[in-house]
This record gives sequence, structure tokens and C-alpha cells, in this order.
Amino acid sequence: QEKSTPQKDIASDKAFRSLCFENVTVRYEQRRKAALSDISLEILPGEKFLIIGPVGSGKSTLIKTALGLLEPQKGRVMINNKPVRSLDPTEIRGLIGYVPQDPLLFSGSIRENILFGCREGQNLTDEELFRIIEVSRLTEEIEYFSDGLETKLGQRGTSVSGGQKQRVAIARALINTPQIILADEPTGNLDSKSTENVME
Repeated sequence: QEKSTPQKDIASDKAFRSLCFENVTVRYEQRRKAALSDISLEILPGEKFLIIGPVGSGKSTLIKTALGLLEPQKGRVMINNKPVRSLDPTEIRGLIGYVPQDPLLFSGSIRENILFGCREGQNLTDEELFRIIEVSRLTEEIEYFSDGLETKLGQRGTSVSGGQKQRVAIARALINTPQIILADEPTGNLDSKSTENVME
């Protein structure tokens, strides 16, 4: 039934239907070997898709290509049957939440760092913010700090642990209620307990 429905503009229809790689090859100029070579895959709503491989095998390249940050030399990446390269960055941000391997936090408060992920003009209620904090497993962390959400993180988040940084990054990624979450090794530098919390 969905297939017979006329396609709407992604900006007005935020329902995620598919993320597809069609014979995608990505090659960096300074490297002989392609970072991605003839990759095809399809991710549908509700699926969890895990990519495992050694350092340099193309995991981060795959995510950057899905986000439209890299353009393939061959093939195409499609979201809802539209090429990613044809979409406005704000449309992509409305659909995709991104958790980088090394989250970039700034010296503002926890609140400011989370709200940095908001779309322009987005007004988030305190109830919505605390729901995101709960889902991101940050509630206990915030209660631990004497200044709560107003706790300053220090330059690049130096006053918080790796696990806390990752959970702030997850909260930031969830702020737009994205349809897709892309996480680039979000537990790579964490201990087993922090890894368990982040994965939950």
C-alpha cells in the first residue's frame, strides 16, 4: 500500500521508509584502495544494522556517505527513494541523528550542549528535554552534578567522563526526534559499564 502512495517531499513527510546504498564506491584521493567498493544495502524502519570491521575498513566512510558528507565516485545513496546529494542539509538533519566516534562538546553547560542539536526555530519544552535526557541515560549523571543541567563541561568536555560525553552526544542526536540514528563506534573508548549504559 505504501508503494502505491505518491512520494512526498521529504521536508513535509518525515516518515522514514528506507536508506539504500546502490553499488556505492568511495575513494579518497590519497589512497589506492577504495574505502568502500561496490557496496549495496537497504535499511528499513525498525531495523538495527550493525557494521563490524577493523580500523580503516570503511565504517566511518559509510556513515559520512549516508549523511551526504562524502559523495561516492560510483553508485548512489538514497533516503526515501531520493538521492542524499539532492537533499538540503536541514532535511537530512530532520531525519538523521548522528553520534560521532569522538563527540565535539564545547565549554558551555550540559543544557547548551544538548540543545546545540536543535533545528533553527525549534522550541523544546522542558518536558521534552527531560524525556530525551532520560532516554539518553543522563538523568543520574545530571543529578550527580551540583549545578545539574547548568554544569559547565569545560573545553571539549574535559570535566566529564568518556561515557558522559557519549550520552550527551546521544541526547543531542535525539533532540530532533530523528527517524534514523547513525552511531560511529559510540562505545569504542568506554569501559564495560559505560558501554552497557550507552547501548541501552
